[in-house]
Amino acid sequence: HKYSGRKSIVTIPKNVKIIKTNAIDGLKSIKKLIIPNTVELIESFAINNLPNLKEIDLGNVNKIKEYAFWKCSGIINCNADAKPYIWDKNWNVFNNGIIFKKRIKTNYSV
Repeated sequence: HKYSGRKSIVTIPKNVKIIKTNAIDGLKSIKKLIIPNTVELIESFAINNLPNLKEIDLGNVNKIKEYAFWKCSGIINCNADAKPYIWDKNWNVFNNGIIFKKRIKTNYSV
């Protein structure tokens, strides 16, 4: 399904497993995009031409194809510790800033 709303913050629904080509395209209203951990694949050219996008919160997506974020600006906050090897090398061709979150593992003793 193609998103055509006018919200400034858009959250992909948790029941979405694949963000398909041209799913979000040419919307000037979007300033923040939240992609939950339930998304498994982002296809090529899935998220296109969002000139006012400032931030993307990217869950632990298993696979991202080339040019997934085409003509998008903004910082990409990734829940992954590092770029998974199965993400295409050109997934972020516009070189958006990327912040990979480090998970803190703590052992508790009682």
